[in-house]
Amino acid sequence: ISFYLINFTFDFRLLVTTSADQTARIWSTEDFSLVKELKHESQRWVWDAAFSADSQYIFTCKLLNSPTKFIDCFYL
Repeated sequence: ISFYLINFTFDFRLLVTTSADQTARIWSTEDFSLVKELKHESQRWVWDAAFSADSQYIFTCKLLNSPTKFIDCFYL
């Protein structure tokens, strides 16, 4: 898997990766285990992702099959 973007929570306990396989994955930095995979079949790839300041939410930016980008918010 190749990653498009890697971003950390403010406390560096979690990191998020985005890629062209339609996913954003959240990893634990303690042992680099997969915590959660966010996937939408309707998107081509996930461009960007960022954690909220309290690390409770993650925001992703995706490109759909149209030239429009959309932002999603997920509760962790």
